[in-house]
Amino acid sequence: MNVTGWTPDGRVLVSTDNLSTLPNDQLAAIDPKTRRFSMFPLAQASEGDYDAATKTLFFTRLAFQGSHTKRYEGGTAQGVWKYADGSPEAVNLTKDYKGTSKTPMVWNGRVYFLSDRDGAMNLWSMNPSGGGLKQHTKHAGWDIQSAAMDGGRVVYQLGADLHLLDVTKGEDKTLPIALASDFEGTRERWQKNPMAYLTSFRASPSGKRIVLTARGQVFVAPVEAGRFVEVGRKPGVRYRGALLAPGDKEPVYALSDETGETEWWRLPSNGVGAPEQITSGSKVLNTVGQISPDGKWLAYANKDQELMLVNTESKAAKKIASSPVGNIEDFSWSPDSKWIAYNLPVEPFSRINLYSVASGVSTPVTSERSDSYNPAWSPDGKWLYFVSDRTFRTAVSSPWGPRQPEPFFDRQGKIY
Repeated sequence: MNVTGWTPDGRVLVSTDNLSTLPNDQLAAIDPKTRRFSMFPLAQASEGDYDAATKTLFFTRLAFQGSHTKRYEGGTAQGVWKYADGSPEAVNLTKDYKGTSKTPMVWNGRVYFLSDRDGAMNLWSMNPSGGGLKQHTKHAGWDIQSAAMDGGRVVYQLGADLHLLDVTKGEDKTLPIALASDFEGTRERWQKNPMAYLTSFRASPSGKRIVLTARGQVFVAPVEAGRFVEVGRKPGVRYRGALLAPGDKEPVYALSDETGETEWWRLPSNGVGAPEQITSGSKVLNTVGQISPDGKWLAYANKDQELMLVNTESKAAKKIASSPVGNIEDFSWSPDSKWIAYNLPVEPFSRINLYSVASGVSTPVTSERSDSYNPAWSPDGKWLYFVSDRTFRTAVSSPWGPRQPEPFFDRQGKIY
């Protein structure tokens, strides 16, 4: 049972399915003094508002169907109906629109309601016969989630805010709501186990330092004695997936949300100097990356299931591979920086491919008859190692028996 409003004579208007023989909501009025329960003679009725002057109930037949799909026009889309006391049947007032019309509210001879007929859920009104349609709000982003009316004023939720609309004056304003708090969660406090917040770590090519990413911050630590440095200390910016590049100063490359998208940036590993943006124009989340051994290239993956390559000096980026199946996050640079070995997810089995930086051509180097992954180069760059699922020795000795077990391959992967 849900409370939907009040009748003008002080009864509580509720929707309930307690007395329905079908899984439908019905509207009833409850007198809070006598607790008398009066049902409206409607087989389906969910939200409603009663107009005492015309003795008419304005209601939606169907309850919210559970989907927040934009511009839903399915069979359970809500519409606004009216039922006058003593009438033989109810009348559909919004049959001209196949989408959603809901939350009827009656005031001053008009019926106000929410509808997404302009592409977003906004406040509209019509006369009691369904004509004279008028739009009162024109929000194009967030949908109005709920609304309530009193004396020509409508309060409604939009995103995380509450708005108050004066229908007569046409004034719409955001209500300034301030919540008092001690803000205990924002206070500085000592972390006894900071490694619990570690999200990634990488060793430098020289093996002398490591870079740590924790809680959106990047730190460079020496393996032996030296200075512990926090890099990229700009407030309000979070970093992820930091790695150290080769070179005398071993700069740090990390994903940053400074522009509003996750882009790759270069930061000085000693913490002195301004960060420099390397990639730009990203529309989806960028994920893992690897710097070439000569420090001239950065290969990285994104959530469009693409493998990208960017020159760290010219900052020119290009797509070198894409997959229709999954993300390309399993790749490795050759020691001479001329090749990228990557696992390409395809159907039916993933394959190892080699991409030539010079020619821009990818060549598959493993069979399409079994999954191959985790490519790794030998130190001299002459051999490519990988794991492949090519061992089909079942742990089930026989398919015979009362339960007829299927084969179980528990050790398919081996290094090749």
